[in-house]
Amino acid sequence: GWFTATDEDLGRITFGSTRDAGVSWKIHSFPAVQSRQGSVAASQHLPYAYRWRETAALNATDAWILFGAPNDSGGDSYLYESSNTGATWHQLAVLR
Repeated sequence: GWFTATDEDLGRITFGSTRDAGVSWKIHSFPAVQSRQGSVAASQHLPYAYRWRETAALNATDAWILFGAPNDSGGDSYLYESSNTGATWHQLAVLR
């Protein structure tokens, strides 16, 4: 299982994943940064000005997250993937 927690006022995001029904968790937290550009692999470059919309997980290791424009104001959305329990995220697509 996975969980996602956000502090939308400050732009922070935390991910957790478990392989043993919640007995132990791998937890990764990331502060906001001032960049929305997404072709870098570092997790610190998740889109700062955009809002977390969804987390979808295949298993305890692999997941995808979607960020969208704040307040549903239109604009691009960003899709990221992780294959290491959320330690790093890589941009897959910009949806226009």
